[in-house]
Amino acid sequence: MNHQNRENLKLLISERLCFLRRSMDLRQEQVAEYLGVERTTYTAWECGRNCPDALSLKLIVVDLLGYSLDDFLDLKTPIEKISKKKGKKRK
Repeated sequence: MNHQNRENLKLLISERLCFLRRSMDLRQEQVAEYLGVERTTYTAWECGRNCPDALSLKLIVVDLLGYSLDDFLDLKTPIEKISKKKGKKRK
């Protein structure tokens, strides 16, 4: 993966993390606490300065927010069309 593709992936992940977190009415602090990371670490992911590792990304997108990881990472899926995982209900 070249530098430009990495930057595009970081931007895609950051935009989608922020959009989905806000759509679930969660604060960055809540997501960071769930993951056991500092809020500044999570903020860096949403700002596109860094990317979460694969496990953290799965924990956020699938386990906490209840969305499909395939749709989340698919460039062809518009952000507002990312689908909820079947059977997952927010507590």
